[in-house]
Amino acid sequence: MRFKKLHPITYNYIEMVNYKKGKIYKLFNKVNDKYYIGSTCCSLPQRKEGHKCMYKKKPNRLIYKEILKIGWLDSNEKQNWFMKKICDFPCDCKGELLKEEGKHIRLCIEKDGDLVLNMIV
Repeated sequence: MRFKKLHPITYNYIEMVNYKKGKIYKLFNKVNDKYYIGSTCCSLPQRKEGHKCMYKKKPNRLIYKEILKIGWLDSNEKQNWFMKKICDFPCDCKGELLKEEGKHIRLCIEKDGDLVLNMIV
């Protein structure tokens, strides 16, 4: 469940992030085994849709360059990109979630080097 609060200027309700639903995930492809580590508080299908919306808007990011290069779907219209949860990480704020994400990114870079598509650690 997301929290809602009243925006101080527009007086519209805005959704607040529930960091208790925090999780670390891996977005990966089976073409060349490259992957991206991320964090979210929404469902993985929702987050994957977010990546689908952003890859054309931010094409200079490593993950989105790779998505543009190999595509979301293969020539048979089957998925090239998949998402799996690495772990749940309930926390109290964005900073805690990003810190945990950074730990996972650093471990993956140590292990897999250039297969990791994260730009910032």
